[in-house]
Amino acid sequence: MVMKSHLQNRNHYNISLIYFYCFNYMDVKLMKRSTKKLLMRLLPVIALFLAINIGFGIEYYLRIPKDWYTVTAAGEYNTYNNSYYNATSQGFAIDTSEKIAYVTSGEELLILDYNNLDSPSLLSSYNKSTVTLDVAIDGDIAVVTSAKNISIIDISNPASPIGLSNFSIHEDYTVRDVDIKDDMVYLAVRADYLGPEPGLNNRILYVVNITNPSAPTEISTLRRYGTYGDELFIYGDILYLSQDDWGTVLIDISDPASPSLYSGYYSLFGLVSHLPQYVNVQKTEVRSIDGLTYIFVADLENGYVIGDVTNTAGPQPIDGVILRDVVSLHLTSNLAFVLRSTGQTLVYSLKKPTKFNIVGKFDPYGETLIAKDIYVHQATSTVFILRNNGLALYHLREGVKNDYYLEEISFGYTWIAIGLSLLICVPMFISVVIRHKETLAYSSKF
Repeated sequence: MVMKSHLQNRNHYNISLIYFYCFNYMDVKLMKRSTKKLLMRLLPVIALFLAINIGFGIEYYLRIPKDWYTVTAAGEYNTYNNSYYNATSQGFAIDTSEKIAYVTSGEELLILDYNNLDSPSLLSSYNKSTVTLDVAIDGDIAVVTSAKNISIIDISNPASPIGLSNFSIHEDYTVRDVDIKDDMVYLAVRADYLGPEPGLNNRILYVVNITNPSAPTEISTLRRYGTYGDELFIYGDILYLSQDDWGTVLIDISDPASPSLYSGYYSLFGLVSHLPQYVNVQKTEVRSIDGLTYIFVADLENGYVIGDVTNTAGPQPIDGVILRDVVSLHLTSNLAFVLRSTGQTLVYSLKKPTKFNIVGKFDPYGETLIAKDIYVHQATSTVFILRNNGLALYHLREGVKNDYYLEEISFGYTWIAIGLSLLICVPMFISVVIRHKETLAYSSKF
């Protein structure tokens, strides 16, 4: 694989301008006191003056401020105040209409009121009596996962959640991720050991009907030889199921009772052969932009990766930006927020997603805390970052940034003698070298 330098290919501009011939008459006989001759004598000075001003004009044009996103701290809720021995935050979901956050921590589902961004407060909690892992919400229903089962909870009154039912999966599997669509709960599951069932034909997906939330019913499972389900994302009638150390498969869920892999058994979004490091998928999202459908991948080892999944029969990796320890991402209408475990968040424009144009960056806290997930509600300019010790809230700020600076100006010229009395300066040029201020902050693109 040829590694393309981010510095050389994207943010280094060397502009050379060729200007007019400059004449310098050396013969005194030709230097008559006439307006025409005086102008000819001043021509080299005028040309040089124009060259410098044109050069600086171009540099000024490139330094026009552009949008630049950052954050300021709002409030936070610390789950270490929780009395349980394992109070580490695991998953969360946000109800933006009611301004309620749902956080799994220890054995509880914590329900937080964030109407005051600067001081989110505990509204209520639900004790699941086993370590909680993740949560998904849909209307008045929350689905909370543990390793071997899920709980369906009525959250019509967030101040008083009511447990409605539980559903257990096969004892040799662990629930890894959850989502809800049209009263169907989709569970990504991973086998606890190699080949818990005959033929290594592992289950990777459960579909559970919760039309009656008091009596959840398994309506289908999907199996695939030798693979697992670790993370899922639903877009339309396609479920994108990722195995963290392999890649992503595309699953048709137009009929939830009979989910099927696209392009047969071996349909695989094969990131392995295209990335410089071994695949470690943490989170995916999908978005259609300008007639193409892209998958956006947060990869722990490889960084921020984009693939083209327009053709479900042949998904293709496109490109990415190498960043270590990327744990999550979230897409808004025009931005991609890429989260690293340190909490550093990089903001990329989605206007032309494969250009990887960075339009923001923020480091909200130090490396002593571990970031896990991110959600951005752009309408209210609010950023939510799930950390190992709870949920932190930030105000998203849109500012401006002069992102280029002038590094070097150089001149060059050649004098040519014509006859005994005439010298011609040709050509005269100015070279302007401009660099991007963020260039050195990131390593490279692959």
